Amino acid sequence: MIVYFSKMYQAIPALQELYKKTGGVMVTTRLSTLLKVKRNFPATDIRLVKEYFPDWWPTKKLMRQADVIVTGSPNKNFLSQFSAKKIMIFHGTYAYAGQEELKTLKHFDYLFSIGPRMTNYLIQGGYKDKVIESEDKVEIKVPAESSIIDKDFEVLNKFKELVKIDSRILEEKDDARFVSECKILAMDAGWYGFFQLVLKSSLVELPELIKIHKTSLDEYSIREIRKHHIFYLNKLLK
Repeated sequence: MIVYFSKMYQAIPALQELYKKTGGVMVTTRLSTLLKVKRNFPATDIRLVKEYFPDWWPTKKLMRQADVIVTGSPNKNFLSQFSAKKIMIFHGTYAYAGQEELKTLKHFDYLFSIGPRMTNYLIQGGYKDKVIESEDKVEIKVPAESSIIDKDFEVLNKFKELVKIDSRILEEKDDARFVSECKILAMDAGWYGFFQLVLKSSLVELPELIKIHKTSLDEYSIREIRKHHIFYLNKLLK
């Protein structure tokens, strides 16, 4: 039996393509994700689980009986308790994964990459025996406009330039605070975490993402970065 696991809805469209070919059960820890899947993919068998649920809970028991668990993000702490083979499918949000993010993938048996560039990156990271190029094995369709993705990456590159600024030389306190908080977030969460927290998540997902990426910035500060980043990027990167 195959279980498809995802906390956030973000990975569901990619997982759905495999689910339609193989069948199985989808599992999520979030009621909001479950409801959205039921609305957009009504034929999908999706069930709810929480990390604190006891082992006898039906959905957790089902995951213990699974032969394979397929997911779109590391979820190491939760998934490591299950003996099933584990597969990670990259679904377009790992373009800025660094060495720290690579370390979070060691519990996977296979890694389905997107294209030769990511495949080579994973091989160089020590995953030669685990990586499979998705486009050679399965058809993954992610409904996202490439122009929107390119724009997000362009903005992230601007943030990378912004954090090189010495905040001590900035005359206005608000400018200095914005740069300093961006530096803290990038150092705490890495650029992949920064990308998710600032550019690729909804406000509802922020509390959970802050726990995942273990940043010292509070939710209000991250919301302020999201809200005002266009203004400060244009102002400080002239």
